[in-house]
Amino acid sequence: MDMDVPYDVKFQSLTDEKLQGFVAEKDSKSTKSIIRGAVKVFEEYCTAQRVIMDDNVENLASILGKFYIEVRQTNGEMYTKTSMISIRYGLQRHFQNTHDIDIVKDKSEITLCICKFS
Repeated sequence: MDMDVPYDVKFQSLTDEKLQGFVAEKDSKSTKSIIRGAVKVFEEYCTAQRVIMDDNVENLASILGKFYIEVRQTNGEMYTKTSMISIRYGLQRHFQNTHDIDIVKDKSEITLCICKFS
């Protein structure tokens, strides 16, 4: 242990802003890309269906249930199972980060909608 370094230099306090920056940077580039892609597809779906998102968990469960059934690629074909799992993962991480909701492990109606792709 270095006793010559002053305590205030050795153990710096972080501002909430810097702490949020560290949390945001913890994901790899590929994870961030998956999250961005999943959110983009979900937002496009919500826009096309004229769905308004709110913080209501039951509403989210209903929207996600329809989304997983109705979402298609830009050419109109269904996504593959692995693509759907990737989209689900991206949305799970997004909702965990933004709403503190785990759409995969949550013991609510959301889980019932999502288990179809496990």
